[in-house]
Amino acid sequence: MNPKKVAYTNLFSTFFLTASCSLMTIQVLAQSSSEIPAGGNVTVSSGIETPIYGARARCGSQTAPTFEEVIERGLEVEPEHGKLSDGGTGTRYSQKCNSDVLIRIISYTSNEDYIGEDQVVIYGDETNITVEDAQ
Repeated sequence: MNPKKVAYTNLFSTFFLTASCSLMTIQVLAQSSSEIPAGGNVTVSSGIETPIYGARARCGSQTAPTFEEVIERGLEVEPEHGKLSDGGTGTRYSQKCNSDVLIRIISYTSNEDYIGEDQVVIYGDETNITVEDAQ
Protein backbone atom coordinates (compact mmCIF):
# COMPACT_ATOMS: atom_id res chain seq x y z
CA MET A 1 0.00 0.00 0.00
CA ASN A 2 1.34 3.45 -0.92
CA PRO A 3 1.66 5.93 1.96
CA LYS A 4 -0.46 9.07 1.66
CA LYS A 5 0.89 12.55 2.29
CA VAL A 6 -1.35 14.51 4.62
CA ALA A 7 -0.91 18.18 5.50
CA TYR A 8 -1.49 18.93 9.19
CA THR A 9 -1.78 22.59 10.16
CA ASN A 10 -1.96 24.16 13.57
CA LEU A 11 -1.26 27.65 14.91
CA PHE A 12 2.49 27.10 15.16
CA SER A 13 3.55 25.20 12.05
CA THR A 14 2.69 22.95 9.18
CA PHE A 15 3.86 19.37 9.11
CA PHE A 16 3.79 17.00 6.20
CA LEU A 17 3.05 13.56 7.46
CA THR A 18 3.31 10.20 5.84
CA ALA A 19 0.65 7.89 7.18
CA SER A 20 0.66 4.21 6.46
CA CYS A 21 -2.75 2.70 7.15
CA SER A 22 -1.41 -0.83 7.31
CA LEU A 23 1.27 0.01 9.91
CA MET A 24 -0.66 2.81 11.62
CA THR A 25 2.50 4.94 11.80
CA ILE A 26 3.10 8.60 11.20
CA GLN A 27 6.45 10.07 10.24
CA VAL A 28 7.29 13.76 10.23
CA LEU A 29 8.95 14.55 6.89
CA ALA A 30 9.42 18.32 7.00
CA GLN A 31 8.45 21.39 8.95
CA SER A 32 7.73 24.75 7.33
CA SER A 33 7.79 28.27 8.73
CA SER A 34 5.63 29.16 11.70
CA GLU A 35 2.66 31.42 11.06
CA ILE A 36 3.19 33.88 13.88
CA PRO A 37 2.03 37.47 13.29
CA ALA A 38 4.03 40.67 13.65
CA GLY A 39 1.23 42.89 14.87
CA GLY A 40 -2.41 43.07 13.84
CA ASN A 41 -5.58 41.64 15.33
CA VAL A 42 -5.55 38.43 17.37
CA THR A 43 -8.37 36.54 19.09
CA VAL A 44 -7.47 34.40 22.12
CA SER A 45 -9.30 32.34 24.72
CA SER A 46 -9.39 33.65 28.28
CA GLY A 47 -6.61 32.23 30.46
CA ILE A 48 -5.01 30.25 27.59
CA GLU A 49 -1.40 31.01 26.57
CA THR A 50 -1.44 31.97 22.89
CA PRO A 51 1.35 33.09 20.52
CA ILE A 52 0.62 36.67 19.42
CA TYR A 53 3.88 38.07 18.04
CA GLY A 54 7.08 36.98 16.34
CA ALA A 55 10.06 39.28 16.99
CA ARG A 56 12.48 38.64 14.16
CA ALA A 57 16.23 38.46 14.23
CA ARG A 58 18.35 40.74 12.08
CA CYS A 59 18.78 39.66 8.47
CA GLY A 60 21.41 36.92 8.31
CA SER A 61 21.44 36.32 12.07
CA GLN A 62 21.99 32.74 13.22
CA THR A 63 20.07 33.21 16.49
CA ALA A 64 16.65 34.53 17.47
CA PRO A 65 16.49 37.44 19.90
CA THR A 66 16.02 36.43 23.52
CA PHE A 67 12.72 37.03 25.31
CA GLU A 68 14.51 39.46 27.63
CA GLU A 69 15.90 41.46 24.67
CA VAL A 70 12.46 41.79 23.12
CA ILE A 71 10.88 42.93 26.40
CA GLU A 72 13.71 45.33 27.35
CA ARG A 73 14.26 46.89 23.91
CA GLY A 74 11.00 46.41 22.05
CA LEU A 75 8.05 46.46 24.46
CA GLU A 76 6.42 49.89 24.17
CA VAL A 77 2.92 49.16 25.53
CA GLU A 78 2.37 46.39 28.08
CA PRO A 79 -0.91 44.46 28.27
CA GLU A 80 -3.31 45.70 30.96
CA HIS A 81 -5.30 42.48 31.36
CA GLY A 82 -2.72 39.74 30.99
CA LYS A 83 0.94 38.82 30.83
CA LEU A 84 3.51 38.10 28.15
CA SER A 85 5.72 35.02 28.17
CA ASP A 86 8.42 33.32 26.12
CA GLY A 87 6.82 31.12 23.46
CA GLY A 88 10.13 29.73 22.19
CA THR A 89 11.60 30.20 18.73
CA GLY A 90 10.45 29.68 15.18
CA THR A 91 10.84 31.15 11.74
CA ARG A 92 8.88 33.71 9.74
CA TYR A 93 9.26 35.07 6.22
CA SER A 94 10.66 38.61 6.25
CA GLN A 95 10.07 40.84 3.24
CA LYS A 96 12.91 43.11 4.37
CA CYS A 97 15.35 40.16 4.45
CA ASN A 98 13.70 38.40 1.48
CA SER A 99 13.98 35.10 3.36
CA ASP A 100 12.86 33.17 6.41
CA VAL A 101 14.35 34.58 9.61
CA LEU A 102 14.52 33.30 13.16
CA ILE A 103 11.94 34.75 15.54
CA ARG A 104 11.29 34.85 19.27
CA ILE A 105 7.64 33.93 19.80
CA ILE A 106 5.88 36.16 22.32
CA SER A 107 2.83 34.57 23.94
CA TYR A 108 -0.03 36.25 25.79
CA THR A 109 -2.16 34.88 28.62
CA SER A 110 -5.12 36.93 29.84
CA ASN A 111 -5.96 37.26 33.51
CA GLU A 112 -8.30 34.52 34.75
CA ASP A 113 -11.92 35.04 33.63
CA TYR A 114 -11.10 38.27 31.73
CA ILE A 115 -13.22 38.86 28.62
CA GLY A 116 -12.65 41.95 26.48
CA GLU A 117 -9.92 43.84 24.65
CA ASP A 118 -6.22 44.24 25.37
CA GLN A 119 -3.27 45.63 23.44
CA VAL A 120 0.51 45.40 23.23
CA VAL A 121 3.00 47.30 21.11
CA ILE A 122 6.33 45.65 20.35
CA TYR A 123 8.93 47.37 18.17
CA GLY A 124 6.20 49.74 16.97
CA ASP A 125 3.91 46.91 15.86
CA GLU A 126 0.49 47.24 17.47
CA THR A 127 -1.24 43.97 18.39
CA ASN A 128 -4.93 44.26 19.31
CA ILE A 129 -6.08 41.30 21.37
CA THR A 130 -9.68 40.18 21.66
CA VAL A 131 -10.12 37.87 24.65
CA GLU A 132 -13.09 35.50 24.42
CA ASP A 133 -14.60 32.99 26.85
CA ALA A 134 -12.47 29.79 26.91
CA GLN A 135 -15.58 27.55 26.93
